[in-house]
Amino acid sequence: MMQSKFQELVSKAQFAMCVFSNPDATDVALVGFESGDEALQELQARGVSRLVGVVGIADGQACSEFDVPLDGPVIDAISAAFVQAFEIRYHDAIEVEKARLGSLAWLEDLHALPDTRQN
Repeated sequence: MMQSKFQELVSKAQFAMCVFSNPDATDVALVGFESGDEALQELQARGVSRLVGVVGIADGQACSEFDVPLDGPVIDAISAAFVQAFEIRYHDAIEVEKARLGSLAWLEDLHALPDTRQN
C-alpha cells in the first residue's frame, strides 16, 4: 500500500503537526496529533478546517509537505507557530540542553586560559 506524503512525513518525524487553513489559505492553524475533537471543532467554527499540510522535525531537520501553494507571509506564520509549539512541548529538554551547553562552554573557556602557575 502506498503512503501519502503526509503519512510518510509523520512516520519519519519525531514531532509533527497538521496544518489547517480556511478556503483561500489566508488563515492557518497548527494542530498536534494528540489534540482532540474540541480543537477541531474550534477550527471549524473559525472556518479553518481544510487540511493543507503537515510540518515536522525528522532526524533533527525541519520538514513539511503541503497540498496547496502558500504565500510567504502564510509560510512565515506557520513557521513561527511551529517553533512556538515545539518550544512549549520540549521546554524542559531545551532548558536542560541549554544549561549543559552553557556549562560545557564555561569549561572550554576555562581550559583555554593560559596557565600562569610558576613551575
